[in-house]
Amino acid sequence: MKNNSLSFNGLYTVKKKDIKKACTVLTRAFFEDPLFRYLFPNTKKRKKIYYMFYVSLNYAMNYGYIVATSKKIEGLLVLIPPRKKKDNIFALLKSKGFIIPFIMNWRKPMEMQKYIDEIHAKAINVQHWYLNSIAVDPPHQNKGFASKLLRPVLDFFDTQKEICYLETENEKNISLYEHFGFEVAISEKIPNSNVQVWGMIRKPK
Repeated sequence: MKNNSLSFNGLYTVKKKDIKKACTVLTRAFFEDPLFRYLFPNTKKRKKIYYMFYVSLNYAMNYGYIVATSKKIEGLLVLIPPRKKKDNIFALLKSKGFIIPFIMNWRKPMEMQKYIDEIHAKAINVQHWYLNSIAVDPPHQNKGFASKLLRPVLDFFDTQKEICYLETENEKNISLYEHFGFEVAISEKIPNSNVQVWGMIRKPK
């Protein structure tokens, strides 16, 4: 599925030329997230999450959708459609995942992702969209940009009668997602860590 084959009302479709800016926004927005604080306690090393987002966004360019508030990318949202999640080596290479082992120790993030994927599988076993990420650049937070991102996407899901799943490792985000109709379906602590994962589901209205 091409990243530009679907548009959401009022949102800008992120293009390849925007990837670096989008990665910077994600890095700033998630820099103090509990998951990344656990993976990279050292703040200098934590800056390398930029490259994790670089791979993630290239993956979404190939298999999903990336939309932003505007060309300025005050905030962005990453979606993976039903049946589009691919974990094979070809998908990894196509998404430039080969760069990661040269930049950081990949073992710990990979183990963490394995547990997060297992929680995802336990939480929902029907066709659904995966809201992989939503982020607003810190200088633009608390200005309504999260709502601007979510409402057109959720309106589309309601019209198409589609279910959406997301996870968060930040308990503060739960009330925000509940405001938009998501409900906690599962809550588990990742083994040998202090990271709690909440999987949330939204059914069409």
